[in-house]
Amino acid sequence: MTHDMVQFHAGILAVLEADRGNVAGMNEALAVNARASKWVVENAPAGSFLRDSRVLLPEFYRKMAHAALGKHQNTIEAVPDLLPKLKQLKPTDVRQRETGDFAIRFAQFAIADAAFALKDYATAERAMAAVLE
Repeated sequence: MTHDMVQFHAGILAVLEADRGNVAGMNEALAVNARASKWVVENAPAGSFLRDSRVLLPEFYRKMAHAALGKHQNTIEAVPDLLPKLKQLKPTDVRQRETGDFAIRFAQFAIADAAFALKDYATAERAMAAVLE
């Protein structure tokens, strides 16, 4: 579990550093996230929610960090590709379902925020509606 908590906190730190404009800090946190996620994936049971979700987390946090950097067009183009992968996860309990739902909402919010910044209000409205579902 220690590696799982490290990957989670490193991912959040990457987003925070990106929001601060600290690209070096963001990249360092993303590297820690990727290493810890790799360990979890290698040691989690095949087919488990833990393994399947942690495979996606380095990509998820990288895309969320780049969204926080203000790379709006990249967010609009790259983040939607992640949504079907997140939706395919098979949670087996409430905590897992909430974790998956949070990731989907976080991604949808990033899309809505980027679309709003680009004055693409139709996309922003669709994405925010999905956040509120």
